[in-house]
Amino acid sequence: MPRSLRYFSLIGLITCSVVLASPALGARVNGKADSRINRLYARFIAPDDNQSETGVQGAVKRITKLKNGRLREDRLKINLVVPVPGEFPAFKGIDEALAADVQISFSRNKKPYAECLLDASEIHREANIEVGARETAEVSYHIELVKRARGPKTRLIAKHGACDINLEMEGVQTGIPNLERGDRASFTLETESGAEPFLVGEL
Repeated sequence: MPRSLRYFSLIGLITCSVVLASPALGARVNGKADSRINRLYARFIAPDDNQSETGVQGAVKRITKLKNGRLREDRLKINLVVPVPGEFPAFKGIDEALAADVQISFSRNKKPYAECLLDASEIHREANIEVGARETAEVSYHIELVKRARGPKTRLIAKHGACDINLEMEGVQTGIPNLERGDRASFTLETESGAEPFLVGEL
């Protein structure tokens, strides 16, 4: 992921979460405006179907609200919980987990079209009282983006993370990815050998 995308994430311009809303058109029913809320969820498993053993959990949710066929609000949330220490990602300590480059990529027909960088925050720490025992914890990573429409204008509010929604264009095109049912989503960890997937799912 481009360095500039990490910059956007650090200054809090973008938030990402994953839910896919299927397209819908507003209409009038019995003379009244039709409002619709579309929801799409994705659950993830480890690439080796071993999620229950690794303890890693991920979720993507997108909720789109429409009125009279017009967008009112588009909200994307992505959550990831990783135990520390763990098998993969094999973080040895909390500091390493908090500093890690954790991303999620979206692809359609095996072609990547968007990438997002997640923000990390420690959520639960457990100290073992046994002498010499290692401290354990769970670290959560988040993306949350909200787009709101007011008349002809829309506003993007970023709470956590950042997304590049068009990988074919140079630079970073910030926003909420145009997710569709059947798209593949992969959580990845950036390593010296490149991005390594550790949790995959389908919208």
